Amino acid sequence: MQENIKEHELFLSEYEYKESKKPVEDLLEERNIYVRRLNPDKEHEIFSEEEPDLYHNGRVREGSIKDHMKAVEKGVPTVNSIEGVLTVTDRYEFQEPLEKCGFKTPEYELWSDPGDALSSDLDGPVILKTRYQLSGPNKHDLKVFNECSEVSDNWPDYAEEIIAQEYKEPEEILKVTNIGRDVSVARAQLDGTETVEVAEGRLEPYMEPKSPSNEIRSKMKKTSKELGLEIFDVDCINSAGEVFAVDINAVIKMDAVEDAAKKYADHLTRHLERVNEVHKLNEDGYVKVEI
Repeated sequence: MQENIKEHELFLSEYEYKESKKPVEDLLEERNIYVRRLNPDKEHEIFSEEEPDLYHNGRVREGSIKDHMKAVEKGVPTVNSIEGVLTVTDRYEFQEPLEKCGFKTPEYELWSDPGDALSSDLDGPVILKTRYQLSGPNKHDLKVFNECSEVSDNWPDYAEEIIAQEYKEPEEILKVTNIGRDVSVARAQLDGTETVEVAEGRLEPYMEPKSPSNEIRSKMKKTSKELGLEIFDVDCINSAGEVFAVDINAVIKMDAVEDAAKKYADHLTRHLERVNEVHKLNEDGYVKVEI
């Protein structure tokens, strides 16, 4: 890894108070890379005034989606494609790409009213989620029902369509993370015996590193190519001996990856090294050309 590349500026959509990215920024600063954080809840006009060497949507929110689109329109290189980011914010749209890339997903349907629940082909317990992960007060809400028929009498107060999926009782959760060329897996048992405090008064299962199999590496490589994502993770559950993918995110959980800061910084640095390769020197200095 080249440590002293030409000085660059990276725009990163991330909250100022998030400390998990600070080690990444420290490593980049050592490599003469300046990082400017952009509040992901707000849309910024800065792209009309400045042109960074790289933009990364490190905290996907409605504001950062607009900034991501502006970066693409301006011709600023991005780590993840805007198309891929938009796909993974839609719980209905990301099911097919996951299946195409080899992941097994629980059976699912798109519901818009109680009649859909009554006519459903799903059998047994179901879990309900809002279709879109970015909008509405219920975007993180999950509801489990023993049968579809129960849903029609207890229709959730969601302002949008619902994803209904067969509910698989999780025995173990798996967080599969992709950072450029690196794939890692962390697993947690759900028996409550090992937990960590991730915030004051908030406990989560302890995530234990696990070596990824060649099969999972292949699936993540295909998913990266299919969606145009380089930094992302896939949430899986182990249920009765079968592994199911239940979610995909264009933002990763840093504490689920060993040496996450270095891997993250190294990948961003590789992106900026590519920027160096597409500059040509003329009398006015460096001018960016198409890759």
